Amino acid sequence: MFSEEILVIISVVHLYVIAAIYSAAELYTSIKDYIDGRDKQYYLSRVKNSLFYNEAGELRRRTALVTGAAGAIGRKVVKHLSDLGYQVFVMGHGVGNLRHLGVKDIDSCDIDLTDDLKVSDCLEHWSGSLKRLDLFVSCHGIMASPKHINGNNIERHMSVNFFSNVFMIERLSKIIENHHCRMVFLSSATLHAAHVWDPNEFATVEAFGYYRNGYHAYAMSKSCLTRYIYLKSREEQRSIGMISAHPGIVATPLYDNVNFLWRVFIQNFLNHILWSPDQAALKLIDIAHSSEFFPGCYYEMGNAGEIAADPQQNAQFMSSVEQVLRQKMK
Repeated sequence: MFSEEILVIISVVHLYVIAAIYSAAELYTSIKDYIDGRDKQYYLSRVKNSLFYNEAGELRRRTALVTGAAGAIGRKVVKHLSDLGYQVFVMGHGVGNLRHLGVKDIDSCDIDLTDDLKVSDCLEHWSGSLKRLDLFVSCHGIMASPKHINGNNIERHMSVNFFSNVFMIERLSKIIENHHCRMVFLSSATLHAAHVWDPNEFATVEAFGYYRNGYHAYAMSKSCLTRYIYLKSREEQRSIGMISAHPGIVATPLYDNVNFLWRVFIQNFLNHILWSPDQAALKLIDIAHSSEFFPGCYYEMGNAGEIAADPQQNAQFMSSVEQVLRQKMK
């Protein structure tokens, strides 16, 4: 049996190995995109010619909701969607002044996305417009934050990266009418480092309060998000299609809390070869409008895959999530 100290080391090393592999893969993809002429106009043209885009805008203006819109990737998502003719609603910290991106003041809600009451109030205020929501893009998240367990015994990464999205899905599903909506949730390739050493780890809600270290907590929260999207999409045939996607390793303030050496390496070396926020946003928007949008799937570099697990473990996981959700919805 591994000691906790060894598991901590393994989880961190595994995450760095994943970062190195994906950095190399994404550099190769960037070079190939350049050679093949896949620039900004290429992706925007693909979106404009997509069936989803044209059906959404046949009779009315397209509508989108973006969380984490003040972040590096979120800002670019908002800008491109605005340029594509979407009316964009934004939620999250620091979104109060995005007029230069085409967002009206009445369409922005500067709140903590873990504050369920404020999220509900915002969505209710916009409910008239969101009944015909075409696209939801979740860009908010935290990484490598210090240990913090809230009053409901939920670890902070889980609260921000996972449960805020679970709550959002539940609230939006009650607002959206029988109308086809696509949802894209930013996940991370680090989910491959989210070792579930105990097969029954999510048999109880206590697992959501576990903290090994900031890297592992981030990976676990993204793993839970991707797993939930996969399982939720299989529950029933629904007009809401949901996917999770790795946006690429993008040098953004998300990495401000990583260790000093890794931060310096990102800012002074990887920053020049990794995907830019603009590249990441364009690829996410492209996937969102693609004919190869497969609900429940997890996307890496444009390729769709599924996150499989034992059916009993999946049932335990969903039961624990529903238990937390019932408490949040009271």
